This record gives sequence, structure tokens and C-alpha cells, in this order.
Amino acid sequence: MSSEEIEYVYLDEHPFMLRTEPRPTGSFGPFPMRTNYDKLLYGSGIAYISGLSYGGIYGTIRGLQTAQVPKFNVRVNMILNQMTRYGPWAANSMAMMSNFLKIND
Repeated sequence: MSSEEIEYVYLDEHPFMLRTEPRPTGSFGPFPMRTNYDKLLYGSGIAYISGLSYGGIYGTIRGLQTAQVPKFNVRVNMILNQMTRYGPWAANSMAMMSNFLKIND
């Protein structure tokens, strides 16, 4: 099988070739972005993931501080409870703040 027999399909091509003008392109950090909507979704996703990780770390520290019980299972349960309390809270808050800042930008 030679390279002349292979047909390449590019991501920009429409299956019915309806689009004649090229899509708008831009950049947002290291990733190419097409529209402001892409930038909004990218920014809120990054903010959500970072808020989830920072909230989980904060919850772990809080759980270790408040779990003064000698039993290991109870300590782990208290740490996990604190992680699931602060992780999603921080993630949702940061994602909403990034959306608000991007919309008003």
C-alpha cells in the first residue's frame, strides 16, 4: 500500500464541503482556540480542576487537624469528609469566578 492510495481527512473539512471560508483561529496559552466560547470553556475547566485540587489539599490539612481520634478508620473518614466538603466548594467557586471575569472582560 503506497501513500498515493491513502486519503487523508482533516479536522477542518466539512463532510459535505459546505463551508467555504476558514474557521477563525487564535491562541489562548499553549492551545489554539477558535472562538471566545472555547476560551470560556477552557478557562472554567482549568479553574475547576485547580480549585478541586487546592480545595482537596486544604480539606486534607483541615481533616488532619480536626481528626484527633486514635482509630485509623475514623481518622481516614474525617479526612475524606473534609476533602469532599472543601474540594467541590472551591472548584465551583473558582469556575464561577473565572466565568464571571471572562464574560465581563
